[in-house]
Amino acid sequence: MKKLSHHSTSDWLFVLDPPENNGSWTLSTSEYISAPSSVEITNGAIPLGFRLHAALLNITDSQDIKEGQIITYYKLATSSNTRRPNIVIGALADLSAYQYHGIGSHTDWTRVKFKWWNSYNLLNEEKLACQYSYWSVDHWIDADVYYVERLSGGVNLCGVAASCPYRYYAQVKYDDTEVYKTS
Repeated sequence: MKKLSHHSTSDWLFVLDPPENNGSWTLSTSEYISAPSSVEITNGAIPLGFRLHAALLNITDSQDIKEGQIITYYKLATSSNTRRPNIVIGALADLSAYQYHGIGSHTDWTRVKFKWWNSYNLLNEEKLACQYSYWSVDHWIDADVYYVERLSGGVNLCGVAASCPYRYYAQVKYDDTEVYKTS
């Protein structure tokens, strides 16, 4: 797999869904894995519906990632079943065409990996296979592979996000995010 190089916030596209979501992002210099900062993504509370604030890698090499993986550290500000860090993969800049994959609910720094690849399920149907893993001391612990519908245009943008249902807010910090694609 080829590691995609990104070095600044200008390499990321910050997107709100829905657009009236009053989310924000900032560089946090108070908590991070690697100095000088981590990216803090916040979702604001809105009256109804599910909200997402995503940071999508937006460099030339990040287009058309049919098969790939994201490795990142994350940390939630508040523990809750309703507030989630997510890996986001999708086909368009419109978040309605994206798939959101929850990666846990830890309030301490946690290293996770999310992989996706084209495959077939047990019924021999074309699907997108996905697998979540987390780092434990000195090795990855893999969850079971699960299958979702393939995205019609392939995976053109991917990244990390904060999501939560209406009336709540989510605040997630990410650091040392690495994006890989098969060559």
